[in-house]
Amino acid sequence: MNASARTPGRTTRHVFMLAMLLGLALAALWPAATQAASSAQVAYVTDFGPGVNDAAFPGSSIFNNAVGGVPIPNGGTYNGATFTNVPISAIDLNPATALSTFDTVLLYEVCSIGSHPIAMGAINTFLTNGGKVMIFDSDTCAPTAHGASNWSGFLFPFTTTSPGPIGEGGDYLAVVPSSLTTGLVVGPQPPDAVGDANVFTSFSGPWCVSITGQSDTEGNPPGFVEAYARTPAGGLVIYEGEDFWFTWKGTALGPADLAHLKQVFDLVLAQPFNPDGLPAGLDCPIPASGIVLKPPAQTHLTGTTATVTATVTDGIGNGVAGTNVTFTVLSGPDAGLTGPGTSPTDGSGNASFSFVGATLGTDTLEATFVDSLGNTHHSNPVTVTWEAPITATGTNVSATEGAAFSGKVAGFTDPDPAATAAEYTATISWGDASSSAGTVTGPVGGPFVVSGIHTYGEEGTFTVTVTITDADFAANTATTRSVATVADAALTATCATPASSSTAFSGPVASLTDADPNGVVADYTATIDWGDLSSSAGTVTGPLGGPFTVSGSHAYASTGTFTITVSIADVGGSTATTSCRVLVFAGIAGGTFVIGDGNAAVGTAVTFWGAQWWKRNDLTGGSAPAAFKGFENAPASLPACGATWSTEPGNSPPPPAGPLPAFMAVIVSGSISKSGSTISGDVVHEVIVRTNPGYAPDPGHAGTGTVVASIC
Repeated sequence: MNASARTPGRTTRHVFMLAMLLGLALAALWPAATQAASSAQVAYVTDFGPGVNDAAFPGSSIFNNAVGGVPIPNGGTYNGATFTNVPISAIDLNPATALSTFDTVLLYEVCSIGSHPIAMGAINTFLTNGGKVMIFDSDTCAPTAHGASNWSGFLFPFTTTSPGPIGEGGDYLAVVPSSLTTGLVVGPQPPDAVGDANVFTSFSGPWCVSITGQSDTEGNPPGFVEAYARTPAGGLVIYEGEDFWFTWKGTALGPADLAHLKQVFDLVLAQPFNPDGLPAGLDCPIPASGIVLKPPAQTHLTGTTATVTATVTDGIGNGVAGTNVTFTVLSGPDAGLTGPGTSPTDGSGNASFSFVGATLGTDTLEATFVDSLGNTHHSNPVTVTWEAPITATGTNVSATEGAAFSGKVAGFTDPDPAATAAEYTATISWGDASSSAGTVTGPVGGPFVVSGIHTYGEEGTFTVTVTITDADFAANTATTRSVATVADAALTATCATPASSSTAFSGPVASLTDADPNGVVADYTATIDWGDLSSSAGTVTGPLGGPFTVSGSHAYASTGTFTITVSIADVGGSTATTSCRVLVFAGIAGGTFVIGDGNAAVGTAVTFWGAQWWKRNDLTGGSAPAAFKGFENAPASLPACGATWSTEPGNSPPPPAGPLPAFMAVIVSGSISKSGSTISGDVVHEVIVRTNPGYAPDPGHAGTGTVVASIC
């Protein structure tokens, strides 16, 4: 400021208690920075004088002018940070490397910044990439001093009042609690600091206010004297508009003035960044624009309504009622749409705007209002994405119980030609109290197919419900319902009847397998047709899932070959049938006829009774006694293979009177001997003989036949 213009008198302004309450209420809301960067290597940028080591007053050293009152050496340290002079011209010459060794850039009274587009671009890149930038340009950067600075090319453009060196006092009207304002309070501040401050006169962009102030100079509006903005990569810029140039240094007012400025500077220097922990974006309590639009992004189906809400606030963060807001769609399918919404703002400073989207795409909107001085305030942009609803059709399913079904259960389309299968999820409810995720496939733009894999435990009819959801927009869903017809698993039956049986049959007649791995014996019924005009129920046995066995018992009235047919039914409807041929034979009462093992081959004509038996039968153990006529009576019933038998000579053990069974069981012996009146032999085999007519119990009437089958 101009020392000759200093006037110790000042107009005391009443600061609303509400501003203090705002600060207290917000104090607990801002998270502290964690694992943040700190200013360690600072590029000190000026466009005049030597820089930090400038001993002139007022000169190009912020330390000599305002912070401590003495210069520091070029490359010297202050509060742990090293400050190195980097003239703006040096950045112009080497924009890619001039700032590469620094984490912080301090722009001090660079009033010509607008005429250095190359340097401005390098600083913008530095900030974009996560660096920290501190701007101090009040007092000297004014038309009455070195000329007003032009920040229109800055990453976050802004304009200020630039009153120049005046020397008035001023007040803090609002201080937003944060690490950037620790210890600062609302109310009067030391002369000159706020009185000559630059306050924002542009009202757009992401700037968030930390301090608002009011100069005592008549006609100077209240405004934002300190604000900051953040880049997505964590870069932080802090604008400090208080007078750090032509201060009260060297006067009685100097100690208080410089102490205050040092406190402010130390806070700006110490502010962490990347992350910074400061309230910003939609959480900013006092946006520099004075208007915030929410929500930042939303998605709706075409044909439905989207609503955005603007909040207008004053310089201390209070909602302003009665403000006319204009909502505008800047780009997208509804570009050019505009309207006042529910303006003017209500008691909380809110106004809303609703519209229906008919076309796929993303709309970008902003809200604006014009203040009493004719300034247009622009909100942050927000987006509304419109998606068309997906259309789906279910596919009926045919499956078999116990067997895995794998295939299509639904198909769907999305009007978005850029849609991909990866954008969707699908859930399949199979109708049997189970569900699973579906697999979505298809080309870009569709159509798409939902497939699934499932095994039904039982046959029947089930309702398959498929829910398809857009993974990026859960409200965009489609549900299909189709029918799953699940058939009973196929049955397979095979013959299990032995090749021959006595007339008293008892045992397995069929083997059963079911393609259903969950089959149980209670699921099946079996009927046995015995081939002699009689039938009976079979008994099914076996473990869970099988295999199963069908068994039965039956008494045949005659011998011969019979076809046994087994019919099996599943409760689910499947059936199976199998048939077997069985040769039914009979024994005789009182004993069994015998043949030699040399005559036992199937198809051999044999003599099993007669006076010449010992001549008609060959035995591997030697000739049989002539007294043996072919009938044994001990045991009196058919013995087991491997047993022995005995009898008496001739026909003293009377053979049966006849007639003989058409198919008769006969013992095969390999050794027969006589001891005294007892003849005995072994049982090496047993065969079935089809008997011929002519038999009589007299040895003179031989019993003959043909071997047709083996028993054991």
